[in-house]
Order: sequence, then structure tokens, then C-alpha cells
Amino acid sequence: MKLQFPNHFWWGAATSGPQTEGRFNKQHANVFDHWYDIEPDIFYNQVGPDTASNFYNSFKEDIALMKEVGLNSVRTSIQWTRLIDDFETATVNPDGVRFYNEVIDTFIEQGIRPVINLHHFDLPVELYNQYGGWTSKHVGIFSPSSQPSASSCSQIEFPTGSPSTNRW
Repeated sequence: MKLQFPNHFWWGAATSGPQTEGRFNKQHANVFDHWYDIEPDIFYNQVGPDTASNFYNSFKEDIALMKEVGLNSVRTSIQWTRLIDDFETATVNPDGVRFYNEVIDTFIEQGIRPVINLHHFDLPVELYNQYGGWTSKHVGIFSPSSQPSASSCSQIEFPTGSPSTNRW
């Protein structure tokens, strides 16, 4: 039996910002960072979010390798803890915007469709500690009675100067 995939089939991979980027140039910790801080011994060889796979510093080479193996799509995430400076006012970090624009542009230049996930292990610890996380109306957009604040992802515009992506 010979299998034939359609020409438009998405050959891809999935990852997340917290699992790949490392903590470089982040001013906030997320739940993944916090988990590593309190239980580093449960991580394989104690490799955690300090460096992760170093995608923050090597994304151009990493994306070229993705193209080399034939991927045409990749799902990854935007880290709130890198992109947002102030969770109460939802101000964005210019370096975070620059980084994500460059990553998205590099995917597109390599012919890889970026599919962006807005949350993957990236709840900011300070929002969890202060408001209880996603169950709070102040943080979450998922409860039926929620009235999102500036700190919820529904209120944050993700500014980009690139053609960006249409898959969120």
C-alpha cells in the first residue's frame, strides 16, 4: 500500500516559547520558569528554562534546519512574559516585539507557515500569585462571566511590522 499525501498537507512540528527560548531578555517569570526554580531535580539533567534549547539566540539556524528536514509549518507560542512589560497596563516590550517579528519573518522567508499559540505553559507567575491565574476574571478570558482586564490576552494587541501570520 502506497500512501500519498496531498500537496497542501501541513508537515510540521510543535513546540512552545517556554520550552525553547530560554529566559534571555525576559523580565517576568512564567509557571514553567517557576516550576524549574522550585523543582530543578525533576528536569532531565537539570536542563530547564534558563537556556532551554537556546532558540532565542539560534532561531535563524534552527528554522533553516526545520526547512532542511521538509517542514512547511510550525506551531509555537508567544511568551507573555517576554512580550509584556506591565501586565496591568498591557504595555509591550519593544525587544519582545522585535524578537517575535524576526522569528515570524524568518519562518515566512524559509517557506514555513508559523501557527502561533497565545498560551502554552506561560501564565505569568505574578498573575497567578496575585489573582489566582486563569480562574480570575482579572486574568482569564475563559470563564463565562469574565470581564477581561488589560492584563488578559483578549485586550493585548500584538503589534508587528511584518506581514506576520494569519494562524493564531
